[in-house]
This record gives sequence, structure tokens and C-alpha cells, in this order.
Amino acid sequence: MVCAALFPFLSSEYTFTPADYDGARNAEHQLILWLLRSDLVKYCYFFPQASSPRHAEAAHYAITALPVELRSKVRIADILALDVNETRDLVFLSNVPDFHKLSSFRRVLGVHFPICSLVHSVVHPGLLDSYLSILVGSESSDVLVAFSTTAQSAVESVITQTRDVLREATGLSDCTKVPGPSVLLLPLGVDDALLQVVDRREARAVLGIPQDAEVVLYLGRLSESYKGDLEPLIRAFSYLAPRYPHAALIIAGQDVSGAYKRSLEELSRVLELNSSVRFIINFPPYAKRLIYSAADIFVSPADNIQESFGIAILEAMASGLPVVASNWSGYRDLVIEGETGFLVATCTAPLAAAAAGKLATLAPTPAPEHYVSARTIVDVQMLAQKLECLLGSADLRRAFGTAAQRRIQAQYCWSVVAPQYVALWEEQLRIARALPLTRRKYWKYDEFLNLYPSDVFEAE
Repeated sequence: MVCAALFPFLSSEYTFTPADYDGARNAEHQLILWLLRSDLVKYCYFFPQASSPRHAEAAHYAITALPVELRSKVRIADILALDVNETRDLVFLSNVPDFHKLSSFRRVLGVHFPICSLVHSVVHPGLLDSYLSILVGSESSDVLVAFSTTAQSAVESVITQTRDVLREATGLSDCTKVPGPSVLLLPLGVDDALLQVVDRREARAVLGIPQDAEVVLYLGRLSESYKGDLEPLIRAFSYLAPRYPHAALIIAGQDVSGAYKRSLEELSRVLELNSSVRFIINFPPYAKRLIYSAADIFVSPADNIQESFGIAILEAMASGLPVVASNWSGYRDLVIEGETGFLVATCTAPLAAAAAGKLATLAPTPAPEHYVSARTIVDVQMLAQKLECLLGSADLRRAFGTAAQRRIQAQYCWSVVAPQYVALWEEQLRIARALPLTRRKYWKYDEFLNLYPSDVFEAE
């Protein structure tokens, strides 16, 4: 089996890269990295030219960022030079917007390679166009993978509504004959190495954190538009700080522009929390283990539709941390209330989603997901109460943290999750190989592009 993708491998363990700011890409890279390390796939093709010139330029640098022993397993290639015979063992890993590129290319080649699209966010510009192309261009071997039960339900809803639009536009009475891909639920995973926690005293010494501090950690992208509003967290912490003088809030993550960090720093100053709130920004991936190991509690009050799963929650649980998270999307699949942590209530204004649907048709600023998140409330009082439950009991923190780590080890380590993807791809390949090699309709550019010149060279 050979894995293929349109984007290059841009992650690096030792430096901050654009892939670390793009959580979706980073998750896909971690999956591919585990597959290569464990020999679950023979090698991986990257076809960056079909994605963007910037990715093409970065592709060869990307290989040098890989561990030496894996570089021979990654091949950067021109998709136009792809041999039809090579597609027999090929499974394409893609995101939803790239699905139509691959399905159209497949028609032009006259082959049947399966596409596995990972759904990181249901809402994005061109939503209808993307799902119309998925319905029209998909084959029975294709799969959309959702990472949470909420995301799976959302994708199924979008596909149902897309069929309704297609039925109305074409007059077809039964659009179920346009099958569309299967929508399956598979989680993402975390590196098994995170289970090996760094000694807390050593981690705090390296990071300059007082040994007697009670550390509440948020780790994730710092973006109000694409991740979550962290002001409720800082306000909740301000209620606790007077009663817990040794408590510290660490906000760690990627903030390329630094604008949101400055905004949060100003709020911390106004609430007189300067000495209690610390920021660790744009750190390399290898530093994650240190940061998680230095913490006592992990918190994530996400309220954005872009957050459909929760990799940081998995990483924190793998590190043996109890979790306080918003009751939001995939978070409720990961955190077991009262066993591995607490979930904090969220509420959205009733007309926000409907209004966002109007905005999405024009894809203006603010984007629809930001519009909804700005009208979503995370219960600040409940957030403070749940944090206080854990700040006030080291025994409860240990019990939750131990249960969290066991849950990750049993269900969410890449050593458990990656073979599930391989089994899925093997089934997709089996279905694709059984499809008849009939030529399907596709857009023949030569039939209209050759109309432009005065003459066309005759092939010899």
C-alpha cells in the first residue's frame, strides 16, 4: 500500500513551521509520520505542484526535516508524471476542498484510486461547491473521515442537504442514486512518547516555573477566529487567583502575528493578573512534553466550529493531566465527565447559525465560524467552579490524570489508531480494484482550448 497526498511534509520536531499553525495539516502529518515509522505503508508520495507553488518550493526542504531513516520512504513527484500502473496500490489522503481535484484527475486518467478525505471543519468558503463535487465525483471506494460523533452528524447533514439542492436543481426524483462517499468515524491519535512524562521538577526548572505553583495550562493555537475566545478563561482565573495565591495560568501556543497575545496580556493587566498569567508562544514541537509535564491541570474553553476534535486534549490526557474543557463538539467524545475531567456548558444564540448561513454564501469577513463563535457563551462561573474543584484537591487531580492516561493508552495512541486507518485503506483498495475500468465523462480541455489558436500541430 502506498499513501499519497497533495501537500508536502512540512512538520519539524525542532522548529516552528507553517504546519504547526495549521492544526489540520499537522494532524495529517503526524498520522503519515507514524505510518512511515511503523512500516504500515511502503512509502508516501507527495504531489505538491497540484496544491500550490509555495508548497512545491517547500517540498524538498520538507524531506530534510524528516528523521534520516524515513527520508527514503518519502517521494516528491509531479502528479502529471504519475504512471497509471502505480495507482493500483495508491490511496490518496486529502482534505475536503481538495477532493474535487483528485476525483477529476482520476476521471481524466481513467483509473480508480480511492480517496480518503479527513474532515477537519464542516464550515468553509465554497461549502456547497465542495460537497456538490464530492457527490458528483465520488466512487464507492471513497470515504470521508470525521473525527467526532458531532462532526460525523454534521457531515451527514451537509450531504443530505446537498442532495436536496441537487434534486431541486436537476428535477431528479431520487438523488440517492448519486451515492456519495461513506462517512465514517475514526479519531486522530497522539504520539505514544507523550505517555513518558518528563519529571515535573525538571520540566519546571527548565521553563522557569516555581516548584510550588499550581499550574493551569492552555495549549493550542492563539486565535479567536479559528480556535476559541480565551477571555472567559482569564476572567474565570481572576475569580480564583485571590484564593489560590500559588496558582498560575500558562497560555501556550502558536500566534504568528502576536496580536491576540497582546490583547490577552492587556486583559490580564486590567484584571491585575500580570504575575499569575504567563505566555509561551511559537515553541518547537519537542517542547510540548516539557510544557505538559510542568502543568497540574489542562483547560480548553474552545467555542469555534473549526475545533472539531481536540488534539491538545489528547496530548494533555496522555501526559496524565485532568482536563476542564468546554462541552463542545469532539471534546465531549474525549473527556469523561467526573472521571477524566469536567465539561463546561456552552450556549449559542438561536439565530446565530442561521445568520452565519447567509454570511457563508458570500464568505465575507468575519467568516461564518467566527460569527457563530462570537455569539457562543462558555459558562464562566461553571468554568471557575470546575477549575477550583481541581485546584483544591491534589488527590482528585491524580485520580483524573491517571484515568485520562489509561484512556489514551487504550484508545487514542497512534499505535492503536493508525492500524485502523490502514485497515480502512485496505478495504477501500479492495473496493476500488473491483470497479469496472469503464471510461467516465470528464472535462476535455483540448476540445475548447484548441479553438483559440489559428492552427494545431499535427502529431507525428
